[in-house]
Amino acid sequence: MRFLVVIFILFNQSIFGQQIDELSTHTFKLKNGFIVIVLQDKKVNNVTAELYFRAGTRYEKEGQYGYAHLMEHSLRSVRMFVDDRNWDEYAKVFVRSNAQTRTDYTRYHQQVKSNGLENVLAALADRASMPLNKLDDERINKNIKIVVNEISNPNNNIWYYDDAIYKNIKENIFGTNHPYAHIQNVKDIEAATPSKIQEWHKNFHNANQGFLLLSGNIDTLNLKSKVKKYFGSLNYKNDLKLAKVEVPTMSSSKTDLVHFKGKKAAIVKYWTIPERGSLEGETLNFIHGFLAEQISKRIEELNLDGKFYGSSQLYELAGQFSLGIEFKDFDKKGIYESILIEVLQKATSTNFKEDLEKYKANYLFREQLKLEDYGFYSYKNRMVVEGAIFKDNPNAYYQNLNKINLLKPDEVIKIVDHWLLKNNSYTLVVDNRTFNKANNNIDFFTMPKVKETHNIIFPKTTSHKLTNGIDIHFITSSDELAKITLAFNPIVTFNNPQILDVFHKKLKEKLDTTTKTNYTLTHGYPLIEIDLLETDVIEVIGSIKQILFSKMSQKTEDKSETSSKYKNLKEILVLNNKKSKLANQLFSISFNGNFNYNERKQIESSINKIDSNTKKPTISTINNNLGKINIRDSNNEVFNVEGYLLFNKDNSLNKLPVLLLEELLSVRLNNRMREDLKWTYYVEVEAVFMDDNKFAVKVKSDIRNTNIEELKKFLEDEVVNANFKFTKDEIQTAKSYLKGGILRKLDTKSGQNELMFLLGNNVGITQSFEAIDAVNKENIKGILKNYLNYMFKI
Repeated sequence: MRFLVVIFILFNQSIFGQQIDELSTHTFKLKNGFIVIVLQDKKVNNVTAELYFRAGTRYEKEGQYGYAHLMEHSLRSVRMFVDDRNWDEYAKVFVRSNAQTRTDYTRYHQQVKSNGLENVLAALADRASMPLNKLDDERINKNIKIVVNEISNPNNNIWYYDDAIYKNIKENIFGTNHPYAHIQNVKDIEAATPSKIQEWHKNFHNANQGFLLLSGNIDTLNLKSKVKKYFGSLNYKNDLKLAKVEVPTMSSSKTDLVHFKGKKAAIVKYWTIPERGSLEGETLNFIHGFLAEQISKRIEELNLDGKFYGSSQLYELAGQFSLGIEFKDFDKKGIYESILIEVLQKATSTNFKEDLEKYKANYLFREQLKLEDYGFYSYKNRMVVEGAIFKDNPNAYYQNLNKINLLKPDEVIKIVDHWLLKNNSYTLVVDNRTFNKANNNIDFFTMPKVKETHNIIFPKTTSHKLTNGIDIHFITSSDELAKITLAFNPIVTFNNPQILDVFHKKLKEKLDTTTKTNYTLTHGYPLIEIDLLETDVIEVIGSIKQILFSKMSQKTEDKSETSSKYKNLKEILVLNNKKSKLANQLFSISFNGNFNYNERKQIESSINKIDSNTKKPTISTINNNLGKINIRDSNNEVFNVEGYLLFNKDNSLNKLPVLLLEELLSVRLNNRMREDLKWTYYVEVEAVFMDDNKFAVKVKSDIRNTNIEELKKFLEDEVVNANFKFTKDEIQTAKSYLKGGILRKLDTKSGQNELMFLLGNNVGITQSFEAIDAVNKENIKGILKNYLNYMFKI
C-alpha cells in the first residue's frame, strides 16, 4: 500500500508542465463516407467493435419522441452476414454485446476474441444493413413493448426519474425549441408504425452518418478491404445537413418549486455550458468534481444529513451542468441553498487556489489511468469517437486535457465566473413533504386555477363566532385521534410570552401521559396543540379552562427559544393595558376529529363559558430606535441580519393579502440577493401579525463575506424604502408558493387547524384558492401604502 501511494504522488508531481500522451489512432474513410477509427493494442486478448450513427434523440421531431430508442432495439441482427452457416463459428469468438441511445448518436458495441475480427464486422453489418422490409409489424410491435417497459419508471419515489420533472428541467435550461429539450414520449412510441420507423432508418442510418471504432488486439492486414466488404454497400445520404446551434442561454434566472412524494427533498441549480471538445466545456467538466467535493465537505462540516447531487454532461451542441443537494428535512432547504452559493463564490476566490491545483493533479491522474482501458464499453472509446463525430478529431478530448493541465487557477476561475456565477440558472426545489393522497396528481409547476380546484380534496369544515368572541372551528376527519389547536392573540407574544410556557407546562402536567401537547409560534400567533382521543375532549377542555383562570406567575424568566423568536421586534413596541389574563387572549379554537352534532354543541357550550371579551392590550407606540440600521461588528465575517418592516392593517382586510406579500418579498429579495448580487445566503421572510391594527414582515439571514456598506445600501434600496413595484411574474410565482403552502397544510391536522384561524371565518379553506387568485396589484398597493417604518439589526 505504501508503494502505491509513493507512485501516485510521483505521478501527480510529474503531470505538471508535461504533455499527456495522445492516443495513437489510425483513421480511414470508405468511398461512401463511412469513417473507421482504429486503436490498436497487442497486449489485450479481445477486440471491441463499436458502431455509431448520428441518430440520437436530438434528431427527433415532434411526434417522434422515442424513435431513436425504438430504432436501436429494432436493429437486432437479421442474420444476413452471420446466418445458420457460420453462426457456430461466431458463437465461439463472441464475448458480449450491448447497445445504447444517447443524445447525439446511437451506439452498438460488441466484443469478441482477438481472432474474431471478421466475425464482429459481419455481426455489426447485419445491424447497419437492415432491409426495410424486415422492419415489419411483428418486429416493431414487439420492440414497442420492450421500449415502453424499459422507460416506464420503476423508481416512482425518486424525483429525478419523474418524466414531468425531467422534461421541465430540459425545457427550462435549453429552451422548448432546442433539439435537447424533449424527452421520450410513450404515446409517440406506441403510435409508431413500420412505415414511420422505415423512414427514420432511411434518414439516419447511412454511410456518411456512421462511424466504426475498432480497439484492442487487431490484425490490421487487409483491414480496409474487410471493412469495405461489410460496410462498403451502405447508402450515402446526399442531403445530409448538420446545422450548428449556439450554446443556449437563459434570458433570466428562474426557480421552480415542485412537490414530490418521495424519500428526499432537493435543491438543484442547472446551467447550460459549452459543448464537448471545447476548452471551456471540458474545463467546467473537470471543475464539476471539485465543486462536488467542496459541497460535500461543507455538508459534513455542518453535520448535516444532505448528500451532493449533480452532474456535468457534454454533448455536441452544448452541455448541461448541475449542482445540488438531496436531503430529508425540507425545512432546512435554505441552509442547503446557502451552501451551494457559498461554495460557488469561494471557488472564484483566491481561497481555493491551492485546493484547486491539488484536485486538478488528481483529476488528470485519473484521466491518464483511463487511457489504459481498452475494455468493453470503455470511456476512452467513447471520448475518441465523440471527438471524431463532434470535432473531426479523435484526440480532441486529450488535447484539451493538456490545455487544462497548463491552465492557471485564475484562468479556471474566469471560466467558472463567466458560465456559472454570471450566467442565468434554473433552480429546482423539490418539496418531499407528504400531501393528501387525493392531491397527488396535481401539477405543481402550474398551481391550479379556481376552476381546476375540483381535483383538490378539501376537508369538511364549519366555523362561527361564539357570544364570548372566540372563533370556533370544526374540521371533520375519520380517525379516532383528535387535534385541538388553541390560537392566542399575537399581542401575548410581545406582552408576556413566557406565560405561554407556564401554561403549556401546567397543561402537560395536568393531562394524561398519552395526550401529547406542543407550543409553537407561527406568524406571530402563539399556538398550543393537543393530540388526544375524541372521547377525552370534554375532560381536556375542562383542564384548559381550569389552567387558563388559575394564577400563573408573571415573573417567569423568559429564556425559551419560542418566546424569543421575535425578541428584536418586541423591544421596540410600547403596549397599552399590559395586565391581562391569558384567558382573555384566546381568540380561536380548532377541533379536528370525527365529532357528531351533539358533541359539537357540548364543546361549544363549554368553550362559550371562557371570558374573552375583556379589554385586551394594544400597541400604542413604537420606540424611537425605529428607522435605524444598527451595525454590530463591521469586521465580522458573518453578519446576522434581522429586520422588520412595519405596516398598519385595515381591520376589514383578511390575512391572505398579507401572506401573499410575505411570498412576494421572499421572491423579490432572494432573487435580487442571490442571483443579481451573488451573495452566499438565503433570506427568510415571515409575515408577523401583532394586533388587530398592525403587522410586520420579518426579514432574517446570515450573510457571509459581504461588504457592510454594500449591505446597508441594499437594505435601504430594496427593503427600507419599500418602493416595491412587483412584476406580473413575481405575483404569479408568489401566488403559486402560497397555494403550495396551503396544499402542504391540508395534509396534516396541524396544518388544517392553522389554516382555519389564518384564513378566518370570512375566507374558508375551500375558498382560499379563489381568494388568492382574486388578489391583484391594487390590493397589494393598499397594503404598501400603510407602510410605517423599519428596524434592522446587524
